Amino acid sequence: MRNKPKIFVDTAIFRYAASVKLVQSAKLQAGTITSKCGERRDATFLVYENEVKEIEEADICLEREKVAIKKIADLACCGSIDLVYSHEVNLELLFQPEVDLAIGRMMGSPCHIIHSPLLKVTQENFNGNDTSEFPFKFWGNDKASAESTIYEKVENEFFRLPVGCFHSRLNFRSGIVGLRETQGLKVNASKLMHPFLMSIDNIRFQEILKLLNISSVGSDKRNNLYLDAYHLWSAEESNCEYFLTTDRPLVNQFKGSVTEAIRPTNLVDLL
Repeated sequence: MRNKPKIFVDTAIFRYAASVKLVQSAKLQAGTITSKCGERRDATFLVYENEVKEIEEADICLEREKVAIKKIADLACCGSIDLVYSHEVNLELLFQPEVDLAIGRMMGSPCHIIHSPLLKVTQENFNGNDTSEFPFKFWGNDKASAESTIYEKVENEFFRLPVGCFHSRLNFRSGIVGLRETQGLKVNASKLMHPFLMSIDNIRFQEILKLLNISSVGSDKRNNLYLDAYHLWSAEESNCEYFLTTDRPLVNQFKGSVTEAIRPTNLVDLL
């Protein structure tokens, strides 16, 4: 093992590391529009609201994990460990209440992006002058057209969204909130990514799915399990010693890998 452990941070860890969350909602409201000449007409407005909420109290076990997460963040701030995450974790957080602002992510500790096992990194992948992160566009070309369904258009926007682009993140999040209110769109990251994840025929990815007992899982939970497997595969391919998660079943199932799935409290004991 290297002197400085490399640790992949699962999506839920970022949520539990947050002290507050920004919840965005949208609601249709009736109103009127008045023209410059004084003519009035009825109209419907989509009104957005942002609310900063305190994180709800958790059970005792989870509180212990949150205390351990703070200790892990402190170790990263001191340079004793390396924390990493992936573009796919970023994309999952797009569908969560905003708990992942850069200034407070993982309690202010440094976290670095690792690349997908399927990404071939070349200069053309860079987002303009930003050499710190790559745009998320390696899953193929845009495929939505004027005749596409709402779901297909959202999927298209999701796949081409530049990672780390603050305004694009906010615009995408607002768009999803608005579509939920106006058209009843029910979608999350795992649902949008599922067709792509099912198409991966990599042997190791398929082995991880078997370790997670994908064949015994109902269709309602398969989307999330495929995404979990992808995170684990990404951690392995990036030579991470640990995969930090609060998912007990995943920790119990994922054995025999170069990367150990581990809960925060257990990792603190090891470190």
